Amino acid sequence: MFSIGCVQAKRCDKGTCPTGITTQDPQRQRSLDIEIQSQRAALFHSKTLAALGEIVGSCGGVHPSELDPHQIITRIDAAQSKSIMEVHPFLPPNSLLDTPGDTAYCDWWEAASKDTFKPIKNLTDAMGTTLLAHKRGHY
Repeated sequence: MFSIGCVQAKRCDKGTCPTGITTQDPQRQRSLDIEIQSQRAALFHSKTLAALGEIVGSCGGVHPSELDPHQIITRIDAAQSKSIMEVHPFLPPNSLLDTPGDTAYCDWWEAASKDTFKPIKNLTDAMGTTLLAHKRGHY
């Protein structure tokens, strides 16, 4: 989205995108220059894939599927880095389908709906509590 001019006005769902990128309004769409923006998007995608190739290669691999969570490091703050395996709870295959209540994401899973992007229940309190319990080893 940045590569084609998104300014993060956060009005994508309202039809009032100031850059015209996410609008269905023909008037707003006139500000789009498909020739320029398609080239920018293609270049961004190409550079992203090249960077991914460098990351995979630096880990000794030839394909992203060869990366493991312990090989990907993220910065926590100015002085600390951790593998994403230490930062994010990873789930066994099919656990959200088989036993979603036993995962750190159970509240999110219960709030998901195939019909809407909006949660079907309030997650404000539940999200932090569930992930905190997971990090403390209660799951």
